[in-house]
Amino acid sequence: MNDMSTQRVTAPGDIERTLGVGSASKVWWRRWWVIALVLVTIALVAWWALSPAKKTEYVKGKAEVATIRAIVTATGTLQPIDKIIVGAEVSGRMDEIYVDFNSRVTKGQIIARINTDELKARALQARASVAQADANLAKAENDLRRATALRSKGFASQSVYDAALASRNALRATLNTARAQADQTEANLAKAVIRSPIDGIVLDRKVERGQTVTAGFQTPELFIIASDLKKLELTIDIDEADIGEVAMAQQATFTVDAYPAQTFNAKIVELRNAARTVQNVVTYQGVLSVENEKGLLKPGMTATADITVKVAENVLSVPNGALRFTPQPNEPAGMIPEATTAPADPIASGKGKVWTLSAKGEPESRDVTLGITDGRRTQITGTNVKAGEEFVLDIARPTGGQ
Repeated sequence: MNDMSTQRVTAPGDIERTLGVGSASKVWWRRWWVIALVLVTIALVAWWALSPAKKTEYVKGKAEVATIRAIVTATGTLQPIDKIIVGAEVSGRMDEIYVDFNSRVTKGQIIARINTDELKARALQARASVAQADANLAKAENDLRRATALRSKGFASQSVYDAALASRNALRATLNTARAQADQTEANLAKAVIRSPIDGIVLDRKVERGQTVTAGFQTPELFIIASDLKKLELTIDIDEADIGEVAMAQQATFTVDAYPAQTFNAKIVELRNAARTVQNVVTYQGVLSVENEKGLLKPGMTATADITVKVAENVLSVPNGALRFTPQPNEPAGMIPEATTAPADPIASGKGKVWTLSAKGEPESRDVTLGITDGRRTQITGTNVKAGEEFVLDIARPTGGQ
């Protein structure tokens, strides 16, 4: 056989073993990588552990001298001072309509006419009945005079006289009835002319020319006329919890959706004692007088009113956020008193708590006595707060580090 066929080929692994390299070298490299990774991890942990903890940063606000106005907020609807529904007392076809929407009218002005053909016929018939009753009465008067003369001479009995007298009296009553009916038909004829009862403006017209109106048990509505819109009323619903603070002649401001950036002035002129309950919410109605010289406000607009119920001028005050702040439970031990929860409504109770920062930057509590609030700032009535002092309002950034 050929010697080449029996010669063994040397594998790469045999060469590595012959040179003394291979698996042992790989093991050392792996150990060095593990050691390096452990050292890096230990360094990171040490750096994190030895790094100083980040201090809590706070939002602060100052005690300032200001004018505080306590307000009560309520919503309502603008209405004209006088709003009258003009109807028809007689039935008939509308022949003429002289006004339309937004027409200005004066008291007594003719604004519509109902057809009077039937009413004129009734008036003519009533006048004829009066004339006939008058003639019958005249004849009865003559008969009574004759019966009286004959009875005085003994030519007529008492019964004849009595019959003549009774006939005269009955016909006199008939004449009075006919005259009353005639007066009624004349009045109905006058009622066919519709006049404005006040000076004002036509808000609504509910009838068309040629339409037939029927005056029955319910008077048909023809027009709605409001008084001069330069003066309006704002009727608001005041919550029962606030009604005790609201009084006559208090000033108020209000806004409407049509002019959200504009504020209008008003004054309370009426407080109604009748309670209104809607979905178990009890409210009382108040009426505010509103000047509308520019004509921007319209009847029916929804308004939100702020009523000034108390005013404290040039008093010491703090932001309301200072009264709402309470330190977090993870603040340094020993800094927070056992009772850190403020009353649900500290302003109502007249007592509250504010927090200042110590020299170490830690919150320290201080009890304060409170006055009125305007929703943003609250009056401080005690003497342990000075103008310019800073108080904690909130946490600016949560605690970092460990």
